[in-house]
Amino acid sequence: MTDNVEIAKLRMWKAEQLATELNNWFASELHTVKDMTDLLRNVSLEGSAAQQWRFLLKGIQRYGFREWLRHYPKEANQMGFGERVLNFVDDENDNFPWLIDPIRNEYEDTVEQCYIKKIGSLDDLTLLGSTVVIDKTQIGNKWARYSTDQWIDWSRTKGNNATFKGPVKTGKTNIALLLGEYALLDGAHVKTNIFVPKKIADWDYCVKLSDLIISICKSKLQKKRTLVLMDEAGLFWARIDTVQSVPRDLAKLVLVLGKLQTNLGFISHFEELVPTIIRRTSVADFEKRSLSSAFVEIRAGDFKMDPQVVTHIPETTCPYDPDQLAFLNRDLFVPDLLEEVSKQSTKENQWEKMIEYVEAHRGEADETSEISPKQVARWLKVHPKLSVRRIAEIVQVSVSTVQRWVTEGTKDLDSLGKQETVSQDETPLSNT
Repeated sequence: MTDNVEIAKLRMWKAEQLATELNNWFASELHTVKDMTDLLRNVSLEGSAAQQWRFLLKGIQRYGFREWLRHYPKEANQMGFGERVLNFVDDENDNFPWLIDPIRNEYEDTVEQCYIKKIGSLDDLTLLGSTVVIDKTQIGNKWARYSTDQWIDWSRTKGNNATFKGPVKTGKTNIALLLGEYALLDGAHVKTNIFVPKKIADWDYCVKLSDLIISICKSKLQKKRTLVLMDEAGLFWARIDTVQSVPRDLAKLVLVLGKLQTNLGFISHFEELVPTIIRRTSVADFEKRSLSSAFVEIRAGDFKMDPQVVTHIPETTCPYDPDQLAFLNRDLFVPDLLEEVSKQSTKENQWEKMIEYVEAHRGEADETSEISPKQVARWLKVHPKLSVRRIAEIVQVSVSTVQRWVTEGTKDLDSLGKQETVSQDETPLSNT
């Protein structure tokens, strides 16, 4: 983690300087073999890549691509430049690798990867150094790199919200956990309903609203910032704009978290499932396009980011199950909770008072969030040896509640040609 904002800005400036130089270099219509080998040597941290490309480029310059391929077919195929490249070679470009499209494109990709690694080595946190913005549709804005501080700076202001959206299996949970890790290294405490089996200091798994509020207050007593990562949040707020009481109460929960001076990362599949109150208060949006890319906009903090596509997003180091069930057990009356936190917000001992209130009133509302039967069916398929009791222990609800989910979930399995029978609390969820 960078020591302070000024150091982060300096590192970002150096990264942008190198990115500008690369953009200007690639804007040229022609580069000699010496130009190409010199650039790769300057940006590469690993000598093997530069040496392999030097062998290729010098050989093409000396023999021409056709003759070089005839002499070194094995080496050519190892680099991906087999006979298919011959379709792009003629008498005019045979000795000029820069003018052979497949070779130039692969060379640019190699320089890109070397640039990412080189810039990543500038910071202590090299993971986010692997994250780079690539916009090949705009001339002059091809590469840019951003500091870790930029990604989490929005969460340094109490009460800010962010959204994580995208289709199924595009890595929404991954990027949320990744930012949670950076926030943790930056001194914040993380609370989440994402089950991580490994114990992490200052990282609390909360699937009951009462536990979440108490955990936040305990962190506040330590004068720590808090970040709440709520996965599958669209399941809780899917009918947020209707007249139903539960969604209305959950909208008030956002106000509760704001009054508790915590930050919320709201993870959902689509924009339509993000409630109005979140959309209007969000200061950062991460819309996943694929496992390693996202459309990002950050509107708060010292490091703002205009909307753009970010690629090479690394994987979180938190071990988590992408097929898990994420939910929130609402065991408190949210309207009463909002009223209480509003009364306590101006008192010096507000955190102790909130803990006392939650301890006294937890369990009065037994509104367990609805789990999609398709999610249950997916878990049944992926985790055949899990028992109903074990799931109940993980998600902290009654065995009967999990049994109901299983019963509904087996209908989905039947529709897929799977026949499952589960009737005991110790019966595996799947016998396959």
